[in-house]
Amino acid sequence: MKKIYVRITSALLTAASIFSLCACAGGNKPKTGKYAWIDSNIPENQYIASEKRLQDDFAAAATAEWLSNEVYDPVYRNSTFRSADLIVNKNKRAILDDKSLDSKNLELVRAYDGLFTDLEYRKELGTEPLKKYLAYIDDINSIGDVSDYIMDNSKNPFAYNFLSIKTDVVEGHKDHLTLEVGMCDLALKNSLYYSVMNNKGIQKLEEVEKKAYYILGKAGYSDEETQKLLSDCFKFESELASLNRDYSMDVSDPVILDAAGFFEYSGAFPLKEIFEHYELDDLPQYHGDYKYIKGLSDIYDDAHVEGIKAFLKINLALDSRTYLDWDTFEYCVNAESDRSNPFYETSYTYMDRYLFVFIQRSFLNGAMDQAYLDAYYDEETEKDVRDMCEKLVEVYKGIIDEKDWLSEENKQRIHDKLDNVVFDIMKPSNVADYGDMKILTKEEGGCLLDAYTVLNEARLKHYGEMARMDYDRAYWDIYDSEISTTQTNAFYVGWKNIVMIQAGILVGDFYGYDMEPEQKLGGIGAVLGHELSHAFDSNGVHNDLNGDRNDLIEGDDMSAFSSKARKVTQYYTGMKPFDGADAYPIDNDLSGEAIADMGGVKSTLLIAAGQEDFDYDLFFRSYAGIWKRLDPKGTEIERVRTDVHPLAYLRVNVTLQQFDEFYETYGIKEGDNMYLAPDKRIAIW
Repeated sequence: MKKIYVRITSALLTAASIFSLCACAGGNKPKTGKYAWIDSNIPENQYIASEKRLQDDFAAAATAEWLSNEVYDPVYRNSTFRSADLIVNKNKRAILDDKSLDSKNLELVRAYDGLFTDLEYRKELGTEPLKKYLAYIDDINSIGDVSDYIMDNSKNPFAYNFLSIKTDVVEGHKDHLTLEVGMCDLALKNSLYYSVMNNKGIQKLEEVEKKAYYILGKAGYSDEETQKLLSDCFKFESELASLNRDYSMDVSDPVILDAAGFFEYSGAFPLKEIFEHYELDDLPQYHGDYKYIKGLSDIYDDAHVEGIKAFLKINLALDSRTYLDWDTFEYCVNAESDRSNPFYETSYTYMDRYLFVFIQRSFLNGAMDQAYLDAYYDEETEKDVRDMCEKLVEVYKGIIDEKDWLSEENKQRIHDKLDNVVFDIMKPSNVADYGDMKILTKEEGGCLLDAYTVLNEARLKHYGEMARMDYDRAYWDIYDSEISTTQTNAFYVGWKNIVMIQAGILVGDFYGYDMEPEQKLGGIGAVLGHELSHAFDSNGVHNDLNGDRNDLIEGDDMSAFSSKARKVTQYYTGMKPFDGADAYPIDNDLSGEAIADMGGVKSTLLIAAGQEDFDYDLFFRSYAGIWKRLDPKGTEIERVRTDVHPLAYLRVNVTLQQFDEFYETYGIKEGDNMYLAPDKRIAIW
């Protein structure tokens, strides 16, 4: 297939798995220590990394050969994570192109693939799919018509109903998942912008207006008509945003309600009818923004019909941008540029990654993941990874036992939590089955917007299926787009005390069944140790062995932990990746991830200590290798501002300078820039 390069916003990238770090300014004095490190993850520094010694800047020196051989590619975005992602996406493409493979899941994904990647067909359709759905909104003349519209998925592709609906776990009510109901998404996304506008809000407003004028203009609307729609939409959304501020309720109202109690709040708003439509009306447990739900009754009337129609049209146009012609999508991507970031660049990617990212984010995720597992799941890999997890649990107990600032009672609580950790590895708990679902192909007259309509209705009905099940904290739903097993990621779920390990990270430099032990431990081993360490990071210490919000560490020991965590935060304060970039503030949120990074390496080093003739150089280089990447300066600034993970080069340098084995391997001594005096080291575990 011809390779097509396309643009994609940085918001589509897996933020949880993309990291990088920094070097600081120090006036006119020569930079020493951590301030002498370079951000070897930006193209401007890739060819000077070879000038660095391992003893002075390990992240740069250990990856210098890779950096010198890489040609920065703004489409591919060179990195270990992206390389793994590319392997997975090539495997997915091979599955879709292999016509000897046949299943209902593949039938659905292939139909979607054909609609998505045929840019000529999408250009030919233009905004015609959108015009069809806009016309349905034109037919609304009364509040009764609004009710008919929001419960007719053939006319309402994004299932607008003024609510957000999802399933979640509510502490103290874990017999079942709870259906969580709250305020719907608004055009400006942040409800505060409707009452207090700041610079970010102004930028978002301008972005929304640009998109609306462009998309609706292509659909035949004049600027005057679009301006009126925007004005009416924002007026109506302002009322929606005010509901949870303007309506007071007795604090004695129950948090969790059954169906009868929940629907009492609906008033004139057809809440029960909407939930009946999606088969959500008879669930065991409901929880919601009751002030907001009650308030809907006061604005759900004929006097608000024009505002509701404007709300529906503007949001329909904005949400359709991905499913129309490519020019429309490109325009909208460019409209999202961050003017506050002086180095901002529009992010790019290749067509198949774009396709598979959007499949992951839709209800079709289960079909693609099931097809991938059918082709690539390997029991030996799962067993190998599980064995490593069990070793990490055992060595972590030893780490805890060594801490003289912990009482015996608190050590036992941590042991109990370790014993109660569940590892979900590669395979979700259920098998994807889409029944008689049908996505029309191009030949059958289908289009992307129609396909999304089908998927969105199925997604909402699936919430009901999940909420009726008995709760099982280890249950991994294959349809859950937030934990697709083909993502290049692993993560810890604090409120469940579970480590999720996706198949997408068990490739490339992270893992290979036949890798050397040092490579495995420095790759996936450090990742798994990192995730396990989240059970005892700045957040995890406030959750017990079941994930409930009860302090794991009690008494003076918690004060001791908090003091140590503050030192982690302070270590990063003031650091910045390059001149002109933002510096980490004094109240940065890096301690949780930094504690986990250090815990991950500590635990794998303890496993290494039990292996004969262990090659520590290969281990440390392998660890540095999983954080290889090249990104533009704008991306680094965005991470400093918003990412709770340290930048990648700091994930290497700060982490490794905590451990004696690192100093011994490379002969690091006082005066070397990687040296950190023992009394200054910040590792907690």
